Amino acid sequence: MITGVLRRAESIRSGRLTYRFESGVISSGEMPSRRIPRRSLVFSDSNWIERHEGSTSVSIHRRDYTFRYDETQQPDGSMRRTAIISRPISLVDRMDENRPPWFAGSFWHTKQLQYVEQQLARFRLRTPKHIRGVLCEVCELDIPAKDVPRVVAIVHPRLAGGAVLRLHVAPQLGFVLPLVEVLGPDGAEMVTYTGSRFTEVADQVYFPRQIRMRARLATGETRYQQFTIVGSQINEPVPDSEFNVSIPAGTRVQDERDGGQVRRFEVVAPTDSFEVVGDSTLLSTVEADRGSTNRVVAIIAAIGVVLLGYVVARRYLVSRR
Repeated sequence: MITGVLRRAESIRSGRLTYRFESGVISSGEMPSRRIPRRSLVFSDSNWIERHEGSTSVSIHRRDYTFRYDETQQPDGSMRRTAIISRPISLVDRMDENRPPWFAGSFWHTKQLQYVEQQLARFRLRTPKHIRGVLCEVCELDIPAKDVPRVVAIVHPRLAGGAVLRLHVAPQLGFVLPLVEVLGPDGAEMVTYTGSRFTEVADQVYFPRQIRMRARLATGETRYQQFTIVGSQINEPVPDSEFNVSIPAGTRVQDERDGGQVRRFEVVAPTDSFEVVGDSTLLSTVEADRGSTNRVVAIIAAIGVVLLGYVVARRYLVSRR
């Protein structure tokens, strides 16, 4: 049973998603929320590109870099175009709460998946149960107190003595998880992850149209996050050209891949993100910047030599007195 769940978690390799996200804290019956504009994601293996509806902002990740492009209108009506090249961050490693829901139907957090893989033999079966009309097999695992942070992102004080991880598995829907519960030692629900409105998007791969997380807080409030998937195409080929965008002349680029050393330059002619990252159309501009830097270094070195000579000469004269 759990082996099927693990296979489902690894089954999604590429796709196109359009989704909405909201989050908030439920307090005294009130439910204020933060909503973000609709977003779209295209991904294939380690490559992904994310766009925001109504915005020119775009983020691209490839094997060895992340590229972010943005346009901001200035008070005088002009458009400021900027791009930042930084170190790569994969979808799996993204920790922002509104990260794209490519994981829908499976585990929300990579550390949950890894823990379940390691504890495979310790699960026990419980009585099957219907979850929103879907018949599910129920599997439980006792979590010792020291391992609770590996299973939940928000650790409630009532989980200080340990927890129970309960998976509701639907084998007839490709081993999706309509419900995952984290229970306290007293059986109280502390964190729940739900999925609903499953449709078959690829051969034996079912994907939900909505997923939701609810976590009880120490304050007595409940934090929630919700994704609504508007459209999805899963495990379809994605050409490499999808992960490239046009970059207009005048775009100011900041390359932060080297860590402490930041390189800045400006795009001198219309190009694309592949070319900007490779510097092939900007070589003269970048080399000019390097030349300026080298001249500064040479001047500083010359000044250092003069000062050193002065100090040595002064010490010599003093010693002769």
